[in-house]
Amino acid sequence: MSIPATTAENAPVKRAHSSPIRAGMRVAGLMTASLLLLACWATVKTLTHDIKKQNRRAAHWTSRWTRWCLAVAGFRVTTSGPQPAEGSLLAPNHIGYADVLALGSDAP
Repeated sequence: MSIPATTAENAPVKRAHSSPIRAGMRVAGLMTASLLLLACWATVKTLTHDIKKQNRRAAHWTSRWTRWCLAVAGFRVTTSGPQPAEGSLLAPNHIGYADVLALGSDAP
């Protein structure tokens, strides 16, 4: 008995499996992350009067929020190469929301 070789054409397709309970937990996690970011932003805004410091902290917390959202949604982001210079414009050819979060997690 011989086992047929697997090629790219006949390789089995892996599909994500998710239950309604897991999906509900992910939505609840995303909402929790968003509310926490909002609370942190409001705190920073009230306690800090220096605009540059506010912007740095906002970028920090936005980056944390996007990482949290990606983790809750089940995405893993890997980067390679140098980060773009500060003030660069990154324009993804996105189809959904995930690449916007991925860019924000690495270069807010």
